Amino acid sequence: MNLTGQASYISNASWELFWIIVGFFICSALTCIFRKKLWIFLRTLKIKVLSDDFQYSLLFKYYFTKKVGDLDSEIFQEIKSQHENFKITRVNVKPESITIYPEELGVKVNIYLDSVDELIAEEMELDNGTKENKEYTLTIKLDSNLRVGYKRLNILSDYVVLFSGIKDIVRKHCFSGETEVKSFLICDIIRDINTVLDQKEIIDKTKNLKVSFFKQNIKITLRNSQYLMDNIRKYIGY
Repeated sequence: MNLTGQASYISNASWELFWIIVGFFICSALTCIFRKKLWIFLRTLKIKVLSDDFQYSLLFKYYFTKKVGDLDSEIFQEIKSQHENFKITRVNVKPESITIYPEELGVKVNIYLDSVDELIAEEMELDNGTKENKEYTLTIKLDSNLRVGYKRLNILSDYVVLFSGIKDIVRKHCFSGETEVKSFLICDIIRDINTVLDQKEIIDKTKNLKVSFFKQNIKITLRNSQYLMDNIRKYIGY
């Protein structure tokens, strides 16, 4: 074999080795991605079939520009009468807060006016960093974490209905029926399994959604409460 032939042979061999290496890394990457997706699918299936129970916290926050009244017993009575199916009892009523206990759901609910906006960073994540001048806040949240199995997740839907009803009543009495200028909700899922993903969060601004992963826990931040259950079911196994 002459020198030209040897050089051509070496060049071809080098290219073959290069493509073998590239193919190896591509296959490794695809295998890793597929393995994670398969693991998420299998883990989500297990959670659904065995109805694994986790802890859930829920918080709704609304912003208004003009307040005309405080919280009072009349507001509590209207909440109670409009949601009789939850068998709501009074824990305490103050001008700045109300605590109620819906016996059918199991965890007390706290209602606050003029609370400190400690969650503004979460809001700005979904709003391109733009902060509007909001003077008053209404916060509705669970008093403690709710522990339920996957097959009983619909109880969270009941809390969403109750929270939305409370907002409408308080809006009528305390904000002259004014529509909130902005709102968001946060649902924390406290699990006993570590997250599969390497990334810390998923943000979808077209859906006003942020999902954050903290080792074993998941935080879902949303604008629209009607998508909460779909996102819990989608990300619970991640």
